[in-house]
Amino acid sequence: MKHLKRSLSLALSLFLILSTMILTTAAADAPIEAPGGAVKSAADFVKVLGGESAATASEDGKTVTLKADVSLKAGIIISQGEYTLLSEGKHTIYRGDSAKVQFFQLQNENVSLTLGSSTGSDEDPTLILDGNRVVAERAVIDNSGKLTIQPGVVIRGNNRTATMAQKGTGGGGIQITSKGTVTMNGGLITANQIGADTVSMGGAGIFNGGGKFYMTGGKVVGNAAVGKIRGGGVYHYGGTTEITGGAILDNTTGMEGGGLYIRTDGCLVGGTALISENEAVNGGGIYLDSGSFELSGSAAVTKNTATHGTNSGGGVFVNKAEAVFTMKGGSISENNATGTGGGFLVNRGKLDLQGGKITGNTSGKSGPGVCIITATSISVSGPVIVGDENPIHLYDGKTVGITGELTGSIAITVDSYAEGNVVLSGSQMASGYEAVRVKQVSETDYWSVNAEGKLVRSDPPPTTPDTADGMLLSLCLLSAAAAAVCLLRRRRVV
Repeated sequence: MKHLKRSLSLALSLFLILSTMILTTAAADAPIEAPGGAVKSAADFVKVLGGESAATASEDGKTVTLKADVSLKAGIIISQGEYTLLSEGKHTIYRGDSAKVQFFQLQNENVSLTLGSSTGSDEDPTLILDGNRVVAERAVIDNSGKLTIQPGVVIRGNNRTATMAQKGTGGGGIQITSKGTVTMNGGLITANQIGADTVSMGGAGIFNGGGKFYMTGGKVVGNAAVGKIRGGGVYHYGGTTEITGGAILDNTTGMEGGGLYIRTDGCLVGGTALISENEAVNGGGIYLDSGSFELSGSAAVTKNTATHGTNSGGGVFVNKAEAVFTMKGGSISENNATGTGGGFLVNRGKLDLQGGKITGNTSGKSGPGVCIITATSISVSGPVIVGDENPIHLYDGKTVGITGELTGSIAITVDSYAEGNVVLSGSQMASGYEAVRVKQVSETDYWSVNAEGKLVRSDPPPTTPDTADGMLLSLCLLSAAAAAVCLLRRRRVV
């Protein structure tokens, strides 16, 4: 009995010790409650993050280092100063249940905030801003100042289902106002959501409302615009958007512009930028509603999907008559459309192909490469390549204008194959028509384009034996030659 009591006492003591350790560990791991509030100095910054147990400031007052996870009760509003926010180890700033507005608001163009450092790594992020899936009214960062995002920073998990009543607002991860500038050198903007029941602004990842957005690295990945919201990844409402590096990946919308929605002028994609694996009803990769847009460098729009049953635009959808899409380089490849236009769907507007490649796209209906519906014009020049399997599909009455020296090659297909149908135009048509190939109707029905830009029937290309037949023919010829040599030698001997 005595041994039993001693064992029970020992077990109880161990239980109490373990319980205390668990509670202590849980308390240590629990985020520190941060009050949020106004920031005009580094000391203010430390205070709004929860005090010295949560953060410290450098002697020069320009760098604040996060030392623990924190949960914001209210937003942090920065009205003056230039700051860099770092993390000592891996730490997260969470949106608290009561923090319905933005995490950070940079109030004016004199405010500067850098998140992370240039030595950070997106493979091993250390500074995380987490919306915590709390239903909120604003983006994680509302920027009217200068915001720089470095590698190793994550902006995630914001659930914005705002009323969108204020014109020009949007953004699940970041909203850029007309006075704001965002430079994204790295980092991840991911798993943010924005939605509304009425057609309105969007940009589940980033919304540029008239400021400046420069992306040279990092990823806008896995964001969702739900309901009647456009722009799964980035929404360009106005200002300047230049995407020359990094990637816009795996974003979705039930409307237009899975990766990038462009409302007006001022947007370009170039350099090594990648827009891939996004999905929308129209314009899986890019939706150009209006204004001028340029694709250049080695930028790639690839493996995007559009699900509209008729006019889809798997890679790119060009919508209004005022829209001008200029392709100087890069590639549109391996995109898919449920309906028409696997690579491009040009509803109206202008398509100017000066370089780059359009290959490997697919569609459930016509125009796996480029589908031209009621476009005001399509022009080609320079080293552009439109692959044989991805021809430009011309509806009746539409032509391709050769407006400069065409050093590449273009494949086309038409609705009606008839002698004399005009399919080419432009000032350089007479010198460039030979670079245009017509997709054949069948193995025996061949067409080409003459110097007047008209369809003409042509002879099929000369047939060449396949490899097996060629080898057999060669052996036969060699055998015959050998036999002739032997016969000649016998005659000489005789």
